Amino acid sequence: MFYAGLRDVSTRRLVYAITGIFFVQVVELALARGASEPDFNAHTRRLLPKDADDVIVVAKREGSGRLTRCIPVGEYRSNAYRLRKDILTAWGGISSRDGYIQRSAVFPVFLTPAQFLRWWRLQQPAVTRKNFLHSKMATCELPAEPVHPTEDALADD
Repeated sequence: MFYAGLRDVSTRRLVYAITGIFFVQVVELALARGASEPDFNAHTRRLLPKDADDVIVVAKREGSGRLTRCIPVGEYRSNAYRLRKDILTAWGGISSRDGYIQRSAVFPVFLTPAQFLRWWRLQQPAVTRKNFLHSKMATCELPAEPVHPTEDALADD
């Protein structure tokens, strides 16, 4: 999942929001593609030594991409930007203290990945594979309330 701090153009408020998602198809050594696909990505465009351990993570085509509309998930509370409490609950928590998402050398991880994925499916986000430079910039309309699973839906999985 990719998120960013974005400035709301109407309120000038900073909004932390999900901007894209990446479902992993395969992780492989860059050397495995280098010679046969030199334009695959930055790792394959350069000459790698025979003992290079660079890896390439390839996304699944279905479901991966940039969101056409971002999903606001953060807020400013307790002197930092953090996940909103309703989002923390819906996701089953993350590894940082109280949902801290502001500048960190260690990225937080989902404590309950399956719960995040249930929440994600409920959002029904539209994704695109186009770069923002060649398409309309993704928008982030406020207020946007994400859909949360019911207790019954959580019990079903």
